Amino acid sequence: MLVVFLASCDRCKNTICENGECERGFCKCPEAYVGDACEIQNRPETITLTRVEFTDLPEEIFINRKWDSDTSTANAFRPDVMLQIKLGNNTDEIFNSVERYPDAELTEFAFGEQMRVKISDGFPALNFHLADLDSDGPEFMYNVQVLGYYTPTNGFPSEVSGQNEDGAKSTLYLEYQY
Repeated sequence: MLVVFLASCDRCKNTICENGECERGFCKCPEAYVGDACEIQNRPETITLTRVEFTDLPEEIFINRKWDSDTSTANAFRPDVMLQIKLGNNTDEIFNSVERYPDAELTEFAFGEQMRVKISDGFPALNFHLADLDSDGPEFMYNVQVLGYYTPTNGFPSEVSGQNEDGAKSTLYLEYQY
């Protein structure tokens, strides 16, 4: 008789929580969700970009290109790669990397040191410019544009990966504030 009584007291038996846990018959939602069943995703106030990785960059961006005006050494033509980040079509950089890849022969780069790029205001496209730092100022080398790193129904992924038409892959590492 006692077993039947306890089972009927399970208030969570018929409660379905999409993104939370049932406690005493009600859904307890994580910070990022609201609604009776935690079914509504809150829009974050800010997304913070903490790291960017590039792989499978086209090798032709490094071949047959004169990187430096200095032609005195065999390595003078190789890029010293850095990253600049711009929002949408804006020409102003919101981030310049601390990491440098001197005389790079690589097609893979990772940038994250001191990167805490806050993104808000509708979460526009991000333009990642890989630049050669050997000249007087950073010279454009290769661009990767990223769209769709956040949607109101996509949840809150900590990593977002994509590939452009050249086959270049990028992975963004994200944090959210509500």
